[in-house]
Amino acid sequence: MVQIRRNNLKISADVDDFAGSFDVAGLLLDDLEFASLRGKVEAASAKIDLRDRVGVGSLQLKQPRLSGISGDSLEADVTWADRVVSLQRATLKQAKSQYDADGDYALPDDIWNSLPSERDEKSRITLSSYENEFNSDVSGAWRFRLAVPEADIEEMLPVLRVLTDLRKGATPEEYGRAKQAFLEGVEKTGYAIVDLARQVDEVTTKQKSEAPVAESATSTDDTKEVSETTKTLPGLQDLKGGWHGMIQATGGGALETFDSPQPTETVLFDVAGSDWQWGPYKVERVEAQGEASSSEGVKLTSLEVSSDAASLSVSGAIGGSRQDATFAVRDLPAPLLGAFVGPLMPEQDLSDFPRIGGDFLVQGHLGGSVTAPEGEFLMRLRDGKIGNVKLKSAELSAELNEARRAEFEGEAVPAVGSGLVRIAGVVPLPEANDQSLAVDWRVREHGMTLLTAFVPEVAEWQSGSADMSLHVRGTPAAPVYDGVMEIRKARILSPLLARPIYPANATLRIQRNTLYVDDIEAKSAKGVVRIKGAMPLLKPSRSSGVKMTIDGLDVRARNVYNGQLNAAMVAKGTVTAPELSGDVRFSRGTAFVQQQPPNADEMLNQTKSGALSGAKRDSRGVLAGILERAARANDPNHGEAGNQTENELMNEKNLEKLQNLRLRGLHLSVGPEMSVVYPFVLNFGVSGELTLDGVIDAGLLRPNGSLLFDRGDVNLVATQIRLDRDHPNRIVFTPEQGLDPYVDISFLGTDLRALIQGPASRWTDSLTLTSSAQTTPGEGDATLSPSEAARIFEGQLVESLLEQDGKIAFSNLASTTLASLMPKIEAGGNVGKARWRLTAAPSLPGLLSLDPDLDPFSNTGSFTLGSEAEISFGDSLQATLSRNLDADEMRTELSLMYKLTSKLRMQLKSLSASATRVMFEFSTKD
Repeated sequence: MVQIRRNNLKISADVDDFAGSFDVAGLLLDDLEFASLRGKVEAASAKIDLRDRVGVGSLQLKQPRLSGISGDSLEADVTWADRVVSLQRATLKQAKSQYDADGDYALPDDIWNSLPSERDEKSRITLSSYENEFNSDVSGAWRFRLAVPEADIEEMLPVLRVLTDLRKGATPEEYGRAKQAFLEGVEKTGYAIVDLARQVDEVTTKQKSEAPVAESATSTDDTKEVSETTKTLPGLQDLKGGWHGMIQATGGGALETFDSPQPTETVLFDVAGSDWQWGPYKVERVEAQGEASSSEGVKLTSLEVSSDAASLSVSGAIGGSRQDATFAVRDLPAPLLGAFVGPLMPEQDLSDFPRIGGDFLVQGHLGGSVTAPEGEFLMRLRDGKIGNVKLKSAELSAELNEARRAEFEGEAVPAVGSGLVRIAGVVPLPEANDQSLAVDWRVREHGMTLLTAFVPEVAEWQSGSADMSLHVRGTPAAPVYDGVMEIRKARILSPLLARPIYPANATLRIQRNTLYVDDIEAKSAKGVVRIKGAMPLLKPSRSSGVKMTIDGLDVRARNVYNGQLNAAMVAKGTVTAPELSGDVRFSRGTAFVQQQPPNADEMLNQTKSGALSGAKRDSRGVLAGILERAARANDPNHGEAGNQTENELMNEKNLEKLQNLRLRGLHLSVGPEMSVVYPFVLNFGVSGELTLDGVIDAGLLRPNGSLLFDRGDVNLVATQIRLDRDHPNRIVFTPEQGLDPYVDISFLGTDLRALIQGPASRWTDSLTLTSSAQTTPGEGDATLSPSEAARIFEGQLVESLLEQDGKIAFSNLASTTLASLMPKIEAGGNVGKARWRLTAAPSLPGLLSLDPDLDPFSNTGSFTLGSEAEISFGDSLQATLSRNLDADEMRTELSLMYKLTSKLRMQLKSLSASATRVMFEFSTKD
């Protein structure tokens, strides 16, 4: 006999002739460092006699903890009699939960046979209470029952994780190994943390000037993360609520031969829960009764789930060799269905589908087997809505039969007008013996609104006559399409056009996989679109193609292009992979340039390379930073949520959908009267021609040609610079460089010149700033350092923002902001060797000078027309006359420059509020 006692710890043990006992009290499990097991053993005892095949044990544990599982107390009693080890009682109490368990385990034959012989022969003990559910004669059989009066799901989740790890084969020893590896890793990397902190401080100091770029990248990543999480359901750790019930499991049994059947594990359950919350989703009531078997699947007596008005009910056999189950879903909100379907279809972007509203009612039956399921269902949408189109009715039914063929039929009827969309057919599964395919699709009249609901960014059907049908036959591997579409006097709205399309008439046929466009003619105000020709659907042929002409179409593509479109194009190839050629002209309009934030790869490459010189980095910070801030400063709506909407037409997703489109010698003409605008910052007149080849992909498209900028200016808050008219001012595209053209542009301001000559992707590296007095930009003697250029901008900004007494010039700020929003009229041309330009734009008085009690727009006299005229004869004579509103008074300015010789020139400046000045400039360079 052994006894140990120290403070509150008491241990005693006794062993004698295959029998023994022990008692423990006051043991702190923390001191043992056994895996993650913690707590205090209040009392533990056990007595066992191997010869008599009997034993008894008990445990009382306070504050137990194991792998995240924690409780207030754990009590258990165990007995052994004959071949059966029984858990008589086990109770785990937590703050909000209580678990009661009992069970039995029949010792396997190898353990039973290794026990010493009995002292006296005894009759085998029978377990009458478990006769019907537990056979103690089966080697390794077990039974376990768990009764839960009340439990909290959050406290239960760590238990599920531990059970999952144990089922995967994880052992407590792995915890010790992981702990040791973690401590060693911390010890090895401890020094690196200090070094990392020092490096972070250095990088932060050096990169302060690049903080706006980093912020832009961060916001882009955050937006991407939010869009990705919309397809992700909450995790199991987000599940909250309470439950109660009883679970009983049986199984086990040793295999004597390899031909013996696998032991069957069976679980009986009767559980219920209430007030569950899973992230944003709430469930008021959950009830489940049934049986789960490893060989026969799940047999549900009843499964009921309800949340508000929505409910789910399932009963029957699921997952076994013979399935026979019924299910019903009532009043399920359509958006909620999308939240659960999205994670099941990770490759499909649900944003490609229109928004669906209403409540689903679904009922069906599941049959067959788990390897060859059969079934049918009927689904209705009540108070439905697809996009902005309300539905009168919508219904879909489908059946998967024994022949492995899916039969379906669906119909949707809009609430307004007459018409419908109907689809029906039979589609074979890959394993079906009969691979014949039959699908029929019909759309009539106002059913067209349901089709345009899938492309609201392109078109919306308003009225007209329509009849469309499509028939698919053949096999899934070789389908055959036939159909016809007739549209008469249709009226269609498009956010891409200034006026509705009316009337639109079309006749199309599909015969044996060939599309025949007999005639399509659509008008939008004075614009006309005509399409005619033939093109195969799937396989290329020698057809003449589909010809399309566009005359005078007034396009209004938001944030992309506003203006006139003319085209004469031919589409060849196939409908699924067309090849486009011909001529397209954009004229009398405006193309908008939107700032694109750098992607993470570009930022990483720039950080790693570090190849830019200090001057280049500073110059990028001077002008590129000013351009970015000027857009925000000049935009009065900056910061509002409505101003941050993404350009839907030119986003990356829509461009990816066009990757099957190939361009072959598509001639693109720009001008006349065409402008390129970067909102609130720059406005350039542009003309030129390009030829495009390749697929619609940024890395594969091959443009060839050039675009010329013949006029324009840049607004940098307090400084305005304009194009130098003596410079070519062009961008040149070559097939080798793709969409990264060569830029050759020169700007002229009051005190400096800016010259950009280099690839567009690295325009900041090719920026040169010189004094405006320098005749030839880029000459080394007159090149400004970045700090000098910054001081020039700073001085002009101070003059714009402050009055002479140092106070903020609110009237100047208000006038400048509103003036940037006013429409501008600009014209120009050549007469012989002379070149002229005239600009006119409304001007406003200082807002602080207006009577606050009157409507500033009630008197049109408060608006005056600012104007600027310019005429030049080569580089010999240049004259400019401007008249603009400055604060509360009109200011007239006259500027004249006359080149006397190649080295001497005269400048004359006259302001209405100051004396006329004459200045002579002499340069030693020609």
